[in-house]
Amino acid sequence: MRSETGWGGVKIIPPPGYEASQRCRKRIEEIFGWVKTVAGFSKTKFRGLRRVAQGLDLAVAAYNLVRLPKLLSGGLLS
Repeated sequence: MRSETGWGGVKIIPPPGYEASQRCRKRIEEIFGWVKTVAGFSKTKFRGLRRVAQGLDLAVAAYNLVRLPKLLSGGLLS
């Protein structure tokens, strides 16, 4: 459990925008987690910056294709 007080018992107050930042961070980390586990990109199979970048692009494109039906049914793209 996270402590609400810092050194000397002083209450820790998160800066403005911290909660919004954490929500955004969670969405981004979900993508990288999917790419590493489902797309098998935890260890790259390629050598060279260009090929690794292309592999990552392909994995992220696959993630977008997986998400597309959910986005279309929810009306988020209209």
